[in-house]
Amino acid sequence: MLEPYLRAFSATHSAESAINLQIFELIGTTNEKRKALIRMQQLILAQSGKRAAEAFYQRSALHASLWSHLLAAAPNREAAARILNLQHMLTANISDNGRVSLDLSAIERSDYALIDPDQLIRNLEMEFGSAKDLDEVENEAQSVRDDELESYLEQILREISSAGRQEERIAIVLDEMLKDPYVGAAILRSYRRDRGQFATKVLVDLLRNLPRINFAMGSQSAWGLVMKTIQNAMRDAYPHGRGPLLYYLAKHLGKHRPIREVILEKLYSSRSFYIQQYREEILRFLVDDDKKVARSFRRRTS
Repeated sequence: MLEPYLRAFSATHSAESAINLQIFELIGTTNEKRKALIRMQQLILAQSGKRAAEAFYQRSALHASLWSHLLAAAPNREAAARILNLQHMLTANISDNGRVSLDLSAIERSDYALIDPDQLIRNLEMEFGSAKDLDEVENEAQSVRDDELESYLEQILREISSAGRQEERIAIVLDEMLKDPYVGAAILRSYRRDRGQFATKVLVDLLRNLPRINFAMGSQSAWGLVMKTIQNAMRDAYPHGRGPLLYYLAKHLGKHRPIREVILEKLYSSRSFYIQQYREEILRFLVDDDKKVARSFRRRTS
């Protein structure tokens, strides 16, 4: 029942490598799982280097797949619990020619009685493949990712350029940074200078601070930098620009609770006409995302 929805999500969010890996581990064919694994490996390679990518593919992913097969082969709940308790004592290795070796001596054979050990090895070798096979799939996956990223960059750069206010262009870039720091960094490197002086300063500072992001952690690692950028932008904006900045932050980033709180604090604490003239529009952007904001909006507009 869920498979069509998961496949539809994957098709429209192809850049979400980690989520797609989990999807295809649930519903994918052996080939789909392998491609998802390779795409995740390539993302780690790009963000954290070769050693981290090898550790993910040859150790973490291989062991996770081993545990999954063993749990599926457990004859009962008690056997599955014993496998989980002893999983740190199980070892799996894969050679350059794709041969898998296992050490399952820490658990009783009866605990994974529903699968033959030789069949388990064959399943893992089919899933992970030889080094030659991996190179072919890696090249294919990287090519797909590069094409997807290039196409998306063209689309989002057009959207940024067509935005009339520099405050909105800033908000769009920050939103992309929170969606995927890897994509956000690519946007910043391509869009180095805005036609507005204020936006140029904000984006140059953001680009300068990119090394602070741990890309392997995904969106979570970008939060601190985005929040700091918003605080600095509100401080450095001219008084007449602070209202539009809050407006476009609410429009593009109001779905994120921490940013909603920053926007509301600025909105409620400031008596500036330049901010208050946008009050109702800002609150309307936030109403659908937060019941607390909705109640506050009704009180203040009644």
